[in-house]
Amino acid sequence: MSDRAFEWSMIGLTLVVIVWMVCSILFLHLPIAWAIISGFVIEVGVGVYLLYRWGRSYLERTR
Repeated sequence: MSDRAFEWSMIGLTLVVIVWMVCSILFLHLPIAWAIISGFVIEVGVGVYLLYRWGRSYLERTR
């Protein structure tokens, strides 16, 4: 994964999580705390996976 792809993946993920939080509060009528916590868990979980993939790619490029 290139640096640019990682950057855009994280930006896209953050936008999706923000939309998830807003939609879950407005349309699904979930409690605000639940929407924020679930969004945070999604952001951290998927973000760590993307960072792992980018790190492996980076190490392969520098060898």
